[in-house]
Amino acid sequence: MSGELPLTGWIDIRINLSTKIKKYYYVLEGNKLILCKDEDKKKEVFSINLKNGKLCYLSVEQEVIDPVKIEITFDLLENEYYQFECNNKQTLALWIKTLSSYCCVTGITHYPLHTIAFKSSYCIPLILVRCFKIIDECEYQPTSPLLQPSCFDLNELNELCDINSIKTIEQAHLIIHHYITSLNPPLIPNYLNEGILDAMKKESTLNQVEVLQKTFEGLRSPCRIVVILLFHYFNKMYELNYDILEELLTLYGSVYSPPVELKSMKDTILTMLIENFEYIFPNIQGEIDVIKQNFNGAEPFDLIKRSVFKEYVKKKLAEINQETKGDNKNEIKSEEEKEEKKEDEIKTMFRRKQKRVQVDEKDLDFKLQQYYLIETEETIETRIEELKKQISELKNTVLEQGKTINMLQNEYTKQHPK
Repeated sequence: MSGELPLTGWIDIRINLSTKIKKYYYVLEGNKLILCKDEDKKKEVFSINLKNGKLCYLSVEQEVIDPVKIEITFDLLENEYYQFECNNKQTLALWIKTLSSYCCVTGITHYPLHTIAFKSSYCIPLILVRCFKIIDECEYQPTSPLLQPSCFDLNELNELCDINSIKTIEQAHLIIHHYITSLNPPLIPNYLNEGILDAMKKESTLNQVEVLQKTFEGLRSPCRIVVILLFHYFNKMYELNYDILEELLTLYGSVYSPPVELKSMKDTILTMLIENFEYIFPNIQGEIDVIKQNFNGAEPFDLIKRSVFKEYVKKKLAEINQETKGDNKNEIKSEEEKEEKKEDEIKTMFRRKQKRVQVDEKDLDFKLQQYYLIETEETIETRIEELKKQISELKNTVLEQGKTINMLQNEYTKQHPK
């Protein structure tokens, strides 16, 4: 393999975080990267001015993806977004070596424990990675208030060349808030933006939740940014509508036993929680710390944490099942009480009917039987009367039909004499 990237060749590309990957013929021509549909260069799709873009490259190390597949991402002024998939690291190295002379290289992104968790369809800007790292280091909890200082100039955001200049949690919060409210494509896919905006237009909270559910069903493995978008910052997007925030937070708090009308969202939310359990379940941190002390490095620590989380889920489910059994017992008891109350009402009614007659309590059941018998006899008599009436009506109908038949027979005889 030569040490130079060929000026022409075929590459796989996804545009603006689309789920579809298409094959294009590329041409490197000066500062431009031209993409065509064929080698004749006659069907040019578009060209990228490399001087206007930043180069962000990452390796996607997940079970469902080929570990040697590489994605090169161009973030062009945060308006256009391109991902190029290379088949090996050698090819990636050639791309970086060749293109870095034309555009700003922001660095290699990866998957450290306390930073943003990238997924196959996402490439979060490094500035956000830095922000989330600061928040994690400050032990920010989901219940902590969102900070919005006025001392940090948002105009500096696009001018930041050194992400290490972001040092405070206030700055980190403000930058994240800026990205989320502007709904930039580098943050979340366009179809997700459209789903959220569509949900905001719905009148009822239930309809909003349904739209969000359909939106998130398309995510194979929701990344942490989606969880934070949902549960930490929705109040900033829904400034005039807190109902949806309250509904989602309620769902978040009762994910194992959601309301009946929201049960279809359970799997989606549970997937989000599994992907981000160490941030969402602070109560499990103590158990993780104990394991960390005895960690021998034999297997990845993330796998150990996941197994701890599964045990935690089992424990939670067991508690909920126990509570459900208790609720069932209460329901049975409640039904029994209703039956007893109904019987008491019947006895009271019977006492009112017999108010002029002194009835001893021990004779009451016998009297009640008599009362039921009287009620039954009355019901039977009523039914007999109704049947008699129906029989009489049927007799009249038969008589009328008989008269009609006789008339027809007479008419027939007149028209067809023998």
